[in-house]
This record gives sequence, C-alpha cells and structure tokens, in this order.
Amino acid sequence: MKLLNYIIWDVSPFLIDATYLKIKWYGVFMALAISSTYWVLQKVAVSENRAPSPLVDLFIYVFVFGMLGARIVHVIFYDWAYFSQNPLDILMIWKGGLASHGGVLGIAFAIWFFTRNQADYSFNWVLNAAGFLIPLGSFWVRLGNLFNSELYGKVTDVPWAFVFVNQSPLPRHPSPLYEAIWGLIVFALLLFAYQKKCFDKGLQLFGLCVILGLGARFFFEFFKEDAFTSQMLNIPLIIVGLILFLYPKIKNIASNTK
Repeated sequence: MKLLNYIIWDVSPFLIDATYLKIKWYGVFMALAISSTYWVLQKVAVSENRAPSPLVDLFIYVFVFGMLGARIVHVIFYDWAYFSQNPLDILMIWKGGLASHGGVLGIAFAIWFFTRNQADYSFNWVLNAAGFLIPLGSFWVRLGNLFNSELYGKVTDVPWAFVFVNQSPLPRHPSPLYEAIWGLIVFALLLFAYQKKCFDKGLQLFGLCVILGLGARFFFEFFKEDAFTSQMLNIPLIIVGLILFLYPKIKNIASNTK
C-alpha cells in the first residue's frame, strides 16, 4: 500500500526565463557548490592558522582542470561515437556532458599543480580536505540534476517515486535526490572525522571519500537506466580508494613484523 501519491515533478529548469535573461537552476546550484566548498575550506584553513589567500588560486585550478577532466572522460567513455564525428561539439560543454569520474581526476591534478610551490598547503592536506568537500559539492550538483529532470532512475512503484513531467509520464526513482542526500551525509561524516583526526595518516580521508561516494554510487546506479559504463568506471576508482585508505595500516603492520 502506498503511503504517498507519486510526486509530480514539473519544475522548470530555468530560475529566470526572460527574453534577454535566462538563468538555469543548474547554474545556481553549481555556484552554490563552488561558494559553499570554498567557504568551508577557508574556515578550516583559518582555524589551522593557514593563509587563506592562496585558496582563490586553488579553486580556479580545480574549476578549470575539474571541468576539463569531466569533459574528457565523458567524451571518451560515454559518447565517443558521436564526438569522434563531431569534434567541435566537444567544446560545447553548456549543452551538457560532464563525467564526475573525470572531475575527480581533474581535481587531483589541480591540487598537485597548486601545491607544487605552496608552503602552507601540502598535496596530502589539500587532497584530504577534498575528501569532505567533494561530497558537499556533489550535493549541490545532484540537486541541479534534479531541477534539470535528468539522470532519473528506472520506472518504479515506490511511494516516493517522481513523475518527471518534462521527460516521462511514468513514475521513476529520483536518483539525483538519492545521491544528493547521500553526499550531504558523507560530507558531515568526513568533516567530523577530519576535525576529530580519525583518519590523519597519508590519504586515508580522501580514500574513504572515494569508497563511500563511489561505492554508494555503484549501488544507486542499479536504479538507473543504462548505467553500465558509469558503474564500470566506479570500480577502478573504488580500488584506488581502498588502497589509499588501507595503505597506512598495511605499512604499519609490515613495519611491526620486521
């Protein structure tokens, strides 16, 4: 027996849709992702007596390389047949097509690039900070996907199903909402773990972020249509996350057995 009627999702993707001014909700949520993660990182840095001014450069690098990585992975793994025939369309990122797996790789490269000549910020410190910031950014981005009525799941009869009026008349899993809620939970857990220094060796915190984030995504994608490619891309990154998380423990055990 259903506890709720299906949720009718008939939200316009535009916050403002005037003749000379069009602003999409997705862009608003992207701005919130950038501003909120910057605010949190700045607060953490100041609390540790680190100079906050270099963080502006960091976020510029993260934005540029994160977008570049996300686009490259999408083009190669998700729609190469189309883009190989239409190479100029690769530049048209405003039409959509960004893969979060590539975004993570791009962010890691941006952090390495930023920390090469930084006294206050080591590669490990920034990448571990990204461990609790990426889930926060993911929360806002997935809300943007929800307002765009995209990345929705399979047809279902669960009482919380959404009918995405702009896309399909059938009730479906609101997959972006699942991932948004999980991202907020992981952000809170990992920020707490960072503050309590629960995982302060090597890149454990970032490894745990990858495990919790992509591990849950692997599960959530069972609710989506045609998610095989994304699931397969999750697996090697989850393995990397496990290695980063377990390496300090394995290293410690190995040193104690000598």
